[in-house]
Formats: sequence, structure tokens, C-alpha cells
Amino acid sequence: MRLLLVLLTFSFLWSKVVWPPPPEEPRVEWVRVIEKPEDLGVKKGFWEKLKSFLFGEEQEERIIKPAGVYADEELFAVADQGLKGVLLVDLKKKKYRVVYGFPSPVDLVRYRNELFVSDSVLGKVLVVSLKKAKVVGEVGTGLLRRPVGLALDHARNRLYVVDALKNKVFVFDPKTKKLLFSFGERLARPTYCALDRKGNLYVSDSLNAKVRIFSPEGKLVFSFGKRGNTVGSFANPRGITVDREGHVYVGDTLFSVIQVFDPKGRLLLVIGRFGKGEGEFALPMDLFRRGDHIYVADSYNARVVVLRYLGGK
Repeated sequence: MRLLLVLLTFSFLWSKVVWPPPPEEPRVEWVRVIEKPEDLGVKKGFWEKLKSFLFGEEQEERIIKPAGVYADEELFAVADQGLKGVLLVDLKKKKYRVVYGFPSPVDLVRYRNELFVSDSVLGKVLVVSLKKAKVVGEVGTGLLRRPVGLALDHARNRLYVVDALKNKVFVFDPKTKKLLFSFGERLARPTYCALDRKGNLYVSDSLNAKVRIFSPEGKLVFSFGKRGNTVGSFANPRGITVDREGHVYVGDTLFSVIQVFDPKGRLLLVIGRFGKGEGEFALPMDLFRRGDHIYVADSYNARVVVLRYLGGK
């Protein structure tokens, strides 16, 4: 009986896409793919049906080119450069809307009943009301040039905005929308960013092929990474996130993989390969973590991939 249980467990692990693969103990698993609101059990609302009928906007039925993703227990949102808008899925009411008017949306974060959305073409961060599903304000107008990655520190009440042309991180008060300070030592074409549990900011320094780690006050405390074409190096690092144990996940759009490092920058694991099947990515952009789930904006596969960290060292 014990042998049978072992064989069944081994067979179950092989049936799932995990990293590292069996017989090693898995640390990360492939959970699911989200390509359209229906994958979340959500149907089109009345107004969306009416717009589709009147204008033939059938492209809003599915994700086209995701650049940024956000998820919590109530909301699933995607900054979609193919839609030129933001897809808002209300997981409680089982409805969705698309907010248009974004030439090039990149990243998004939630603050109370608002969603901050960076647009690299407009050169500002737009504020979307989740209740009204429309743009109600702006952040950084006249100051930002190409805002890309966003991160929100709820404990310190700070909105971090990475500017890829000014090579800086601008810090705003999310309530008043006023600038607090900026920093950007050694950055060159930075893109996405993420916070760890201590409030340190991790920035994908794309042109330098490095990860830069800043203190909450903007002081550079550590860097790692190098340009190359082998595992452990970067070609074009973009999406970045940090799990509950401090492991750093970095997506590379040219390698089409996600590499996992320890806090000292030592490579632990490589997730995925180029392709469109299970366990594969095509130009992954934003990475977003909620609990142990990691959401990947798999841009050229027109989908969001959900991974799960299984724990372990």
C-alpha cells in the first residue's frame, strides 16, 4: 500500500508542470492560464454587450497584449497595449469593463478604490475610479516622460513610479498625488519594480542588465546581474517580484524565462522556456505577486499565466 501511494504521488507530480521537475522536490508550479474574463467565471456586462453590438468591438473579449497585471480577492486587472485600455474584472459581481484611452498602458497598482495606470506614451500616470470605471485624475503630468513600472507601499503611503527616459524613480503621495522625492543612482532605462516585505524597492535596470535594490528612502543598497546569454545572466530583464521568503523573480523578454535568485543574487531556479504551451512564455513582461501566487503578463502569448510558490529553500 505504501509503495502504491508513493507511485501515485510521483505520477501526480509528473502530471503537473513544476520546477524543478521530478524527482526533485518542486518549488514552483504552473497553475492556470487566463486569456479572457470567462476564464475567471465572468460574463460581459450589459454595456459591454451594447458596445460590441453597436461598434463591433469584439477584441475586448480577450486579452491581446498584456503589459501589466494586478490581482486581489476582488479585482483582476490588466494593462493591455493591444486593447489600448485597461481590463477590469470584478470578481465578486462577476462583471467586467474595459477602460479605453490608453495609447500604451504599462503597469498598474490599486490604492483603495482607485487604480494607478502608467502610460509610456502619454507620459503620466492616470487614475482610474473602480466605481465609475473611468479616468478621474492624473499623477506626474509635466514631470514624467516615460512612466513604466509602479509599486505601492501601503505602510509608508508611497507610490513609486519608474521613469525609463529620466532614469529615475519618482515617489508620490497616493492620496494627494504630490511628489515627495526622487532617486535613481546608476539606472539606465529602468522598467518594472517591486517591493519586498521590508519596503525595499527592487528595480529592473534593463539597459544595465542588473537588478538594483533601494532602501525605502531611495538609497542604493545592493545590485546584482550581468549581461549575457547563459543562465544566471540577463538579456533584457523586465518584470520583477519578490516572494514571502525574499526570493527574487526576474522575467527576461529575450530569453522568455523567469529566473529566481536569492537575496544575494545567486541563481536558484529557471522557470519556463520559449513557446506557447504549458510551462512556456513568449516575451513575459510584468510579474505581480499576491500571496504565493505569481501572475505573469505573457505578452506575445496574449494571456496571463498564474504560478504558485510551493515553499521550501
